[in-house]
Amino acid sequence: MTAIDADELRKLLAEATPGPWHSEEKPAGPEANGIKASIGIWSEFLFRQAIEIADEEIDAEDEKWVAGIWGVISDNDVANARLIAAAPDLAAEVLRLRAEVEKLRAALAFYADVSDYVAPYTGGAGKLWMDCGETARAALKGGAA
Repeated sequence: MTAIDADELRKLLAEATPGPWHSEEKPAGPEANGIKASIGIWSEFLFRQAIEIADEEIDAEDEKWVAGIWGVISDNDVANARLIAAAPDLAAEVLRLRAEVEKLRAALAFYADVSDYVAPYTGGAGKLWMDCGETARAALKGGAA
């Protein structure tokens, strides 16, 4: 899979059905000898929306589904459905972590430029030695660098 940039990831999230999403297994009837009949991914947003419409012809249980598989369902299908249901939350966390990494890189970039400070063995006490702790603490606490 090709890496998805932040803009594309935001676009995918914006265009997808709002969540949170969940996976749900529905067993087959007793004649199926325990074979799972369906696994689906559903959205709380769609479910609440269908309930709010209050139309007798709309069944919220039918309207909540984002995706599903019907028939003989394997344990792998169940695991896949759980992963798919987690996808929006995982994508949001990727965006949050990427933003945090960028912020930390920007805050710590100062230390990569040795021309900004004088090495201590030369007797200097340049910019690095005066604020390195302050800059690092601010970056890690979420403040400005």
